[in-house]
Amino acid sequence: MLTIVILSLFLYSVSGYFTLPGKCPENVTLQKDFKLPDFYGKWHQAYHYSSDGLMKNNCSKLILDTKPSGAYWNQSRVDRGLFHRYSMAKLDIPIKIEDAANLNVTFTFHDAPRRLRVRSYPFRVLATNYNYYATVYTCQYSPLIDKHFSKYFGISF
Repeated sequence: MLTIVILSLFLYSVSGYFTLPGKCPENVTLQKDFKLPDFYGKWHQAYHYSSDGLMKNNCSKLILDTKPSGAYWNQSRVDRGLFHRYSMAKLDIPIKIEDAANLNVTFTFHDAPRRLRVRSYPFRVLATNYNYYATVYTCQYSPLIDKHFSKYFGISF
């Protein structure tokens, strides 16, 4: 009986990390005729779905803005309901106008170890009306385990 209780407690406390097999999908339908200047401003995260099963809303606020050195994405969020975190990422703007919704963001963390100091992520705008809603997709591939981790964000103005 004691073995069953211990086994039950062990199984109850185990949680898994959910990822999807293979590389990130490349046939994602993006917003047609996307205009980045119309997308500038402050956006609030209303919802997000991630492939690891975490449905936590961390009250993210995204601000797209330009500076003399380029376009930037400023993200502020509340981690675990306790800490405010701020991240600044530079937008890599595509040259071709038909790839305008196919953005990449590059974060630089000065206090991180050297191999983690610069991190780049895709930032794909799937749909937006530029005023009230946007659906954004991001995905990362790990060649070590041949799986990818993806997130979908619903953000509102």
